[in-house]
Amino acid sequence: MQVSWSLTWINIHFYIWPRDEEQTLCNNKNLQVTELIVCNRLDERKRRKEFILERGLLDVKRQQEMDNRRSKEERELYQEARVFLRYHSMEEHEALLGGLNTERKIRQHIAELQVETFELWV
Repeated sequence: MQVSWSLTWINIHFYIWPRDEEQTLCNNKNLQVTELIVCNRLDERKRRKEFILERGLLDVKRQQEMDNRRSKEERELYQEARVFLRYHSMEEHEALLGGLNTERKIRQHIAELQVETFELWV
């Protein structure tokens, strides 16, 4: 007796011996687990592909041009914040990084002013 199941892209054929019902149940469970694993992997691959296409990350040349326009500190900030890109849209991410960059500049300016005022008092 031959039984076949087809997964989304895999066809599996195996023989079931009539007296081995326990083995049949075990094979069915293994097949279901395998199908679940394969489907999850395909879903994750699809999600990652959509993410890359949606964010325009496939255009490496454009990404390099944008990195070259940024200062060293801005590049470091963008590299560190890259892991948070998946949690919000590209526009929100750019707004977040713009705000962080502005904050960094303001802090630098405050530090410079503090040094100048300290030098005046000394």
